[in-house]
Amino acid sequence: MQDVLSVDFNKYENALASGNGDGAIKIWDLRADKDIPLRHFSSHSYAVKKIKFSLFNKNILISGGL
Repeated sequence: MQDVLSVDFNKYENALASGNGDGAIKIWDLRADKDIPLRHFSSHSYAVKKIKFSLFNKNILISGGL
């Protein structure tokens, strides 16, 4: 398990996105009573340094890393 390096909140969906040191991105439903993410992406080879939901489209999430 790696450290969380970046988080962002999507106010339209009550969702939180986290970017981890191992390159994983997880989407969490803040209304759920579970410790299981809604989505889990492993598309980065290295740490996810920044994660941000779009201000103009609730379905777009941008991530950046090394």
